Amino acid sequence: MKERIKTSVKTLMAVVLMSLACMMSSCGDDVIKDYYPIYLGFEIVSPDGKDLIAENGSLYGSDFSVTFKGEVYDAVWEEKSREYSPRMFGLRYCKDGSKAMLTFGELSGDEGESDLCLNMPDGSKHEIQIIRVEKKDKMKQTVIVDGKMQPDLSYSHNNVIFTFVYSE
Repeated sequence: MKERIKTSVKTLMAVVLMSLACMMSSCGDDVIKDYYPIYLGFEIVSPDGKDLIAENGSLYGSDFSVTFKGEVYDAVWEEKSREYSPRMFGLRYCKDGSKAMLTFGELSGDEGESDLCLNMPDGSKHEIQIIRVEKKDKMKQTVIVDGKMQPDLSYSHNNVIFTFVYSE
């Protein structure tokens, strides 16, 4: 009887070890990674810090647009609430608490490069480049605005907030 129990335990252990080995070997190259999409927010303020795109601001409703991958996205000035859309929704007005901003997205959050241009109502432009490189299962993100690396931008998940000073 003791011999039978020992044999059963050995057989069970062998089956468990073989199952674990099979499970671990199947994990190799079949890892699926999922990245948060990226949203960009643009705050437009005067040199003294006044919010110019708030509903009472002088640039509210102006002709802002973003050029991305050859397509122009004009600003939509009606605020959406509690909407989540896993697709490109263009350039839209929104409020984050008391702050007004234009948001643009959704850009792919995976490794790669995104180049876009914020077109201001006066015809001036801001060239923006976002570079994402995966290192040790973490995404490192570099943002360049008008040729200058931006080390101190506000981040919330993958949301990047830009503040541009605009003289009227």
